[in-house]
Amino acid sequence: MTRCLLARPRGWIRLPVAEALQQLIKLVTPADFDPKALDRTFTLAIADPVAARLIPVLVNRLAVEAPGVALRLRGYTGDSVRSMSKGTLDFVCGLVQENLPAGAHARILIQYEICCLVRASHPLAGRARMTIEQFVAYEHIKPWFRGINDKGILDLKLKEMGLSRTIRLESSHTLTILRTLQCTDTLLVGMSDWTKLLEGGDLVKIALPDPFESHFGSQANMHLLWDERNHSDPAHRWLRQLMVDVASEETGRPSFSDRDSDA
Repeated sequence: MTRCLLARPRGWIRLPVAEALQQLIKLVTPADFDPKALDRTFTLAIADPVAARLIPVLVNRLAVEAPGVALRLRGYTGDSVRSMSKGTLDFVCGLVQENLPAGAHARILIQYEICCLVRASHPLAGRARMTIEQFVAYEHIKPWFRGINDKGILDLKLKEMGLSRTIRLESSHTLTILRTLQCTDTLLVGMSDWTKLLEGGDLVKIALPDPFESHFGSQANMHLLWDERNHSDPAHRWLRQLMVDVASEETGRPSFSDRDSDA
């Protein structure tokens, strides 16, 4: 483990780099933190549909509460958490993987329902749940995030059942996905909150076929992740809490704490 020296009243001590950084932050941070005094840009990797829901509200809040703060968004990929650990990202909004690197912190940002989405005029609209036969009979739109869902767990499950689906469109562009869904009889497996992203879109949700819901469940969590080097940084702590508050307000669901909280 890499260590560095930190001065103390009685001499020098040797500390791990991450711990030394936290000590230095405490030494140079004013006792009274004021977000209005911040002049800083934060870089965030975030999935496009989540960004479309949260970022406009977050920007409005920043304009009032911290006018000197700017956001730089990057696409959410399989390399995002690794980039965060290297210091090129401040935050990652994504799925918590089992192999999170040492020093990564996470808390639930959004808890959402996984369902199938169709346009209101779709032949299956109005059904509470579709059958597996109906699921494979229609063409699909697949949201794609590089390094995240390349393997296609739905398609692997279908293959186990001796079935397959036709993917008519694979895209990481939310607006394109939603506009295509609005204009065709395709199906989209995704977050139920997608129905709120397109005004006048008239999208409706249908429960997934039983084989999928029993295997994958109907709920999933999107996490906010950050690195140990920023854990005690007052500006990071403040922005983390603001993002959690915005997510709670936008989804109408309570905020959660998971592996770590900022309490």
